[in-house]
Amino acid sequence: MENLDPLQIALIVTLLLLLLTWLYLLLRQLLEKMRENSETETPSISQAAAGEKDEQKAKEKLARAILKKADPFLLQQLAKMAGMSHEDLKDRSQDEELVKELARQMDIEDLSMLKVASTADIPVTAKTTTFEQKAIYPTDHTDVGRMQEMDQFAGLSPEQLADPMLPYQIATGDVPIIEHYEKVTQVALFYMLVDVSQSMAEGGSSGLPKYITARGVACHLLSKAIEGKAKYFLRFFDGSVHEKKSALTAAEAQRVFNLVARSGYSGGGTNISHAIEIAVRDIKKEGNIEAEIILISDGEDSSLDEDTLRSLLGNIKLHVIVLGPDNTVLRQVATSYRSA
Repeated sequence: MENLDPLQIALIVTLLLLLLTWLYLLLRQLLEKMRENSETETPSISQAAAGEKDEQKAKEKLARAILKKADPFLLQQLAKMAGMSHEDLKDRSQDEELVKELARQMDIEDLSMLKVASTADIPVTAKTTTFEQKAIYPTDHTDVGRMQEMDQFAGLSPEQLADPMLPYQIATGDVPIIEHYEKVTQVALFYMLVDVSQSMAEGGSSGLPKYITARGVACHLLSKAIEGKAKYFLRFFDGSVHEKKSALTAAEAQRVFNLVARSGYSGGGTNISHAIEIAVRDIKKEGNIEAEIILISDGEDSSLDEDTLRSLLGNIKLHVIVLGPDNTVLRQVATSYRSA
């Protein structure tokens, strides 16, 4: 230092001060970052309590909405999922103690799903066809026909059996018989495709993760099968198509409902065209060309092509319930299209 002139000394001192200042600022930033991480990772007891209180209020709000809107079947499912009996819920839609108990017993995902199922407005009408067919047992609805086979002989009245003209009537095929008819109602058959790809974990327009909304919509539709108002086949899909589930009877529909109510998302890609191709193949294999397809998806599939979808579908109707941004291709080919 003795050989340095005052200007050099001043320059060295200035550089040292700058270095110390930089080290101080760097250390302070590191300490602030550590404090922020600590607050995020280990919230205080009061913060945790506030979060639990907010979630309890959110669950109570959902429970109120379900009790107010749900039909008897969905109320029964609510009771099962909460570990209660159906009788516990009857005529108690305004009971705040019940609301609090449901919020304590159930997680927010299941309550959110059941709220969607209770309030969903789905533009798909389950058409029913009623017709008459011959009954193998006596009914109130009868008509006069002609005996076609000898096993109908047992149905002749005592008066006919005593009629001397009976042999002639048999020979000429002119034996009148009473035929019994019954009314048969044939419900619509739908093929439901439910998207479980990775993108379904993201939030949708409703604010819920899309897979929860999809579960709710599917369960809303399946409740119609349990009530005998529709029949369904169902497949989950992502980049591939999963195993087919049948909901053709009330018992089958209940089993599929339970499966869908607990479903999530797979983490795979999305291939809507392939899912529709498999659904069309299954419909043709069943021989029911009047079946209609219901697609529940966020529509996030960049490979969709309008001409390809039209060719796959042919005359089969496609109903789309989209849980994401508008999808122009699906809107163009769909018989009905709705955002959820």
